[in-house]
Amino acid sequence: MLGYSTHAEYVLEEHMAKTPKEVLDFEHDLRERLTVLGLKEVEEIEELKRADKRAVGEEYTGLFSWDFRYYTNLVKERKHNISDEEVKQYFPMKEVTRGILDIYQRMLSLRFVKVENPPCGTRTSTCTRCGKPPRTSSSATSTWTCTRARASTTTRCVADPRRLHQARRLARVSCCCHGGQLPQAVGTTPALLKHDDATTLLHELGHMLENWCWEPSVLAQFAVHYKTGEPIPDELVKRLVAAKNESAGLFNLRQVFFGLYDMAIHNTEDGKVDVKNLYTSLREEIGLFKNGDIDTWGSATFGHMMGGYDSGYYGYLWSEKEGVANASTGMDYRREILAAWRQPRRSVSLEKFLGRKPNQQGLPQEYRT
Repeated sequence: MLGYSTHAEYVLEEHMAKTPKEVLDFEHDLRERLTVLGLKEVEEIEELKRADKRAVGEEYTGLFSWDFRYYTNLVKERKHNISDEEVKQYFPMKEVTRGILDIYQRMLSLRFVKVENPPCGTRTSTCTRCGKPPRTSSSATSTWTCTRARASTTTRCVADPRRLHQARRLARVSCCCHGGQLPQAVGTTPALLKHDDATTLLHELGHMLENWCWEPSVLAQFAVHYKTGEPIPDELVKRLVAAKNESAGLFNLRQVFFGLYDMAIHNTEDGKVDVKNLYTSLREEIGLFKNGDIDTWGSATFGHMMGGYDSGYYGYLWSEKEGVANASTGMDYRREILAAWRQPRRSVSLEKFLGRKPNQQGLPQEYRT
């Protein structure tokens, strides 16, 4: 009736990637590049599992989906001596939150003020209001609410937009970051975040910004020892970065899988899709790990598909094509990207911000091998 052949065509009309073909070309190009890396990483992981099997007198039968996290983490620990217990000493929740908000204040010329006794949230929430930016003709207000983990809360950390409208150059944004993964203080020890937790917080404030959590200059602004106040050692940061690059092929092939599965179920003209078997077959084919003979509904765990990411999961990797750095760039980002959020041609806004068309050169080097 509206002239669209598929749901993906309808959704993507207002996305950065304007057509299913553009998304599929992007994902398939990444898949080809990442598979080269992934196969090398599989060889290393296979040796670890073969050794484990020999040690207990069992036959090696391959790598399975449930091996993925265990062995990729094992590679990092053995090759780079990375311990979450060591790292989190330098990521106290209070300092991380302060540092991240400071970065946003400078980058976007905003001002955050803590709200005492906020009307929203719980006893484990902090609420911060973003006031009128200095030296600007427009005003903006927003609320940042960070809800820490409780036994009864979600196990995910997500940014949840509550309201978003624009009228007479007045923008109001409210964002609630439900930190189901985030720790609480224990006794006199403050809440200490794993590096992944800090990365998640930056991610929820803007997907393209999460890579900052690997930049020494950014970490120096908030990564300090919770007891001594000493900044995180350069040597530890180097180990973190080296560990990040371990299994980069496999981790990002997983993202490619999710993106292609998303398109497979939404870019169909008749809607006849076996979502269960398609999920398991694509995961094995792209992710390079076997599913085994266990019958599960993996597709039911892919909550993004029911949370507004339909035909849009490609955006996770797409956002890594570009980044934002200083205050001048931040203001361009605010004007061309954030202020233009309702414009139908968002790709045009992105080109204005970049001064060129987006391309693969903005991706991290390990994706471009």
